[in-house]
Order: sequence, then structure tokens, then C-alpha cells
Amino acid sequence: MSAVPETTEAQMVTLTINGQKLQGRAGQTILEVAQSGGIDIPTLCHDPRLEPYGACRMCLVEVEGARGPMAACGTTVREGMKVQTHTEKIIKMRKFVLELLLTNHPLDCPVCEAAGDCRLQDYAYEYLVDMIPWGWRQPEAVDPGDHPHIAHFGSRCILCGRCVRICREVMGIGCWGYLNRGYESEVDTPYRLPLKEVECVSCGQCISTCPVGAIVGQRASEGARQWQTGKTVTTCSYCADGCRIVLHDYRGKVVKVQSETEKGLNQGNLCVKGRFGIGYGDSPERVTAPLVRNDKGDLEETTWDAALGRVSEKIGEVLKVKGGQAVGAVCGTHCTNEAAYLLQKFMRAVVGSNNIDSIDSPGQAASDEALLGTLGVAAATTSRRDMHMAEAILVVGTNLTESHPVLALEVVKAIRHGKSVVVIDPRETELAEKATMHLAVRPDTDLAALKAIMRHVLDAGLV
Repeated sequence: MSAVPETTEAQMVTLTINGQKLQGRAGQTILEVAQSGGIDIPTLCHDPRLEPYGACRMCLVEVEGARGPMAACGTTVREGMKVQTHTEKIIKMRKFVLELLLTNHPLDCPVCEAAGDCRLQDYAYEYLVDMIPWGWRQPEAVDPGDHPHIAHFGSRCILCGRCVRICREVMGIGCWGYLNRGYESEVDTPYRLPLKEVECVSCGQCISTCPVGAIVGQRASEGARQWQTGKTVTTCSYCADGCRIVLHDYRGKVVKVQSETEKGLNQGNLCVKGRFGIGYGDSPERVTAPLVRNDKGDLEETTWDAALGRVSEKIGEVLKVKGGQAVGAVCGTHCTNEAAYLLQKFMRAVVGSNNIDSIDSPGQAASDEALLGTLGVAAATTSRRDMHMAEAILVVGTNLTESHPVLALEVVKAIRHGKSVVVIDPRETELAEKATMHLAVRPDTDLAALKAIMRHVLDAGLV
């Protein structure tokens, strides 16, 4: 996670990595600049969604003038810096780190769910780690727990801390933590309680960040290895967040959902529905064909040609009698931007109507009416990517952690960074409990509260 947001103007610095001149923003780390230039530096504890940690020591590099090797994930770049990432000394150190990790890591790769998608496995092969002089740790039978989605194998843990940090830094919960000290250190839940008893929301973020097989999805009979599945990039349809997801299919069924870090608005984050709610794809109750009403008023299946023909016929009848303005369209907020664009294009260019809407909640309607009546436009002047730059965030009439769980993570992060977050809602939601201020207005008075706030903004000359 860069110390300088991409959307702000920052001083550019020039440095040399492996003889290649690169430019980076002041505040970026050596690792970030190297990755942007296509230079690979191995990491085990790094996740771009998290603050730099520097625990695994795999990303050590040599910096000219430094007293010793530096962790690339936590060292910021400076003008004229010269870095070497794969000297003989650094390679030996990385191999030694891997040997230490493998000494205390069970070699149960044939039955490990992360086989083929394991950083430790990849690096051990890349750095020619062979026999370990201190011996191997014997595989042991471990109870993965009774959580329906998340399995925990503590003996495979390499203490990178990514699960601990993502649960605290991104989710704001803290289901995972360190137990004991020194050689006996391990990661587990508080007092080794089941995940269901430690406020776990089953988001699976710990699964997404674990670089080995310590925290994985529960094994299923229809599961498959990473290299066996087909991958399809698409958009999650559960809510209006529009998260980018990767569907893994095997033998005609979706068996797993993942998301890629640093891609899409969600940047690799998913909620419990997006990550584990894949059963609807094979549900016998799923609607797989258009439904139209027959003469008796009952819905029955038909072909797409017949359904679209019926829609065209009905719209045509209205157009002949009353004109285009008699036709309206409502676009679901779960549709993609592309689908929404095509709908409005069809309505305006073909039907000749501007009666288009996508509002599906009273809170959104109140916000739009307040903005339109006060400022003359019911639209945001910023994008979701700008939220991290805001000093104050106003949440109106929505239980954000339920309606838009991934967007809510940005608000939780803002609270953790000391930003002001105000929630206007008659309910005491999860976000309201964490917010700087909770205005528990009476039901259906959101609009009045917003108009009062906008009046004060204008009277004070703040816009």
C-alpha cells in the first residue's frame, strides 16, 4: 500500500534497480517501483491491500550506501537510489530463509488445498531448496474446524501475519491474532475459539491473502486444483458495488470464486456473498429462460425471441397511442454500467423517452432530491476512487455493511485513519457504532436532515 495516493500530485524520483532506470512517486516503496517496472522481488508477507510489514525477509535487497540489506516492501525510494535485487548474497539469504521456513512446515503438498497456488512452494523450487540440514517437520492430522467455508491448518502457517492484518486493517474486526512467543508462536483465534464465536463475518479475506495453505476454503468433493479450473473474469451481481471477480469452473460447475488484488474497484476484496455465494448458479429454482404471462395471468417459460417480440409489441402499441414519454424504464442497481448505458441509449434514441431511473432505496431518493433542490444537480462530482482523499464522509439512510459491504470497507478504513464519518440513520447499524457521529433521525426524515445540512453549507459559504 503506497504512502502516496495515486490521485494526488507527488514529487517524482528517479532510481536505478538492477541497472534499469525507473521513476516512482515520493513515498512509494522499492517493491512498488520494481513491480511497476516489471522487476520481480519475492515476497511472502506483502499484500498491496495492507500496510508494509517486513516480516518474511524474502524481499531483502542491497541498496548502495546502506549498512545492510533492506526490506524492499518497507523502504521508500529516494532520488538517485541504486538497488540490486538478486546479488549472490541476497540469493543465499533468501534460500536460508526458505530453509528455515520449511524446517517447521509440513511437506503435505499432495493433500494441501493450496498446492499449485502456494508462494512457499514456488520459491522453494525457484531458489533450488533441496534437503534441509535441520530435518523436516512431519505432517500431522489437524482438525480444519467446523466453519462452513474457512478451514484453518495451523501447522502450515509461516507467521507472515497477513491474515491477522487483513482482518484488522481492512475488515476492522480482529478474528485472528498471535498466540505464544518465540519458537512457539502461532496464529489462531482468541482463546482458540471457533470462528463463529469471534465476530467472524465469513468474508474469506484471510483465505484470499494467505500465501500458503494455512487458511483455505473447506474442501469439497467437487473441488479442483488451481491449474485444473477454467477462469472467467466477470462482475459480481449480488449488490451494486460491482466487484471484479474470477469464476473458477470445473466439469461444468463453478467451484470457486477469487478476486485479483489491485484490479477493479474492489482491489481484491470480496464479501461473504461474492466469495462463497455460488450455489445459485446450479440451483433448481434458478430462472434460466424468459417468463411471460399467458391468457390466464400465469407466468410460463418461452424463448428469447418470443419474449423480446412481446416487449417490442407492447412498447409499439403505447408509442402509437401516447408517444415515447408514456414509456419508462427502471434499471436495477445490480446491473453493470455497460447494461445501464445500453438501456438509457435504447430509451432515448429508440423509444424517445427520458423516463429512466435506477433508484431502489428511499435513502438514495432523499439524497438525490436534496442535492437537486439545493445545488441544482443530483449527481456526485467525485468518483469512488476519491473516497480515500475525503476528510469527512456522510452516510445517509443505508446499512452500508449489508447493502454494499465492500464499499463499506473504505469507510471503515477512513474511520481507522481518523477521518470524520457521520451516519444519518434511525437504526443503530454496525457502521453507526464505529462512526464519529450518529444522527439517529426519525424514520422518513432523511430528506429534512439533508436539506438542513445543505442550507447550513450554503449559508456558511462552504461551496
